[in-house]
Amino acid sequence: MKTMTKKMISALCMTSILFSAGCTGAKEIKKESVERQSSQTEIGKEKGNSIKKMKVTAAKIIKDETVSEQEKVVQVQFDIKNEGTEDFGIGAGDFIIEDDKGKTYSLYGKEDNFGGLIPAGESLKGNGYYSVSKETKELKVVYQPVGKQATDEKTIEWKIGNPKK
Repeated sequence: MKTMTKKMISALCMTSILFSAGCTGAKEIKKESVERQSSQTEIGKEKGNSIKKMKVTAAKIIKDETVSEQEKVVQVQFDIKNEGTEDFGIGAGDFIIEDDKGKTYSLYGKEDNFGGLIPAGESLKGNGYYSVSKETKELKVVYQPVGKQATDEKTIEWKIGNPKK
């Protein structure tokens, strides 16, 4: 009788251990899936048209003592190629940041914001800096060229998620 009771207790213990391990594993998988979903970005994806080929190559939060405690500065790295036959100008001011609520943030004044004239067949790499609210989530970079020629250009966007330091 004692042997039978010990076996039942052992079986119940093993079952409950396996059951709790199985539940824990399911939670971890679900949590990982949610994190993967929210971190899906378009960083590194080339977009543009037959002339302008643009890429956001990286995005991160940088430390900046000049912004308020309610703000953070996002550094976005760009790689722009001119595959046309004429030079064109482009710079960090041609891009904005938009959050998941539709609020937009424009260029933040830093001395190394990129910009310049890109000769045909050449490329330009550089950083753009944007001050955003600390509470922002799921950011995207939006190409909105400055100037009169911009009226016929299509808006281009890259999801950059929630950049980290």
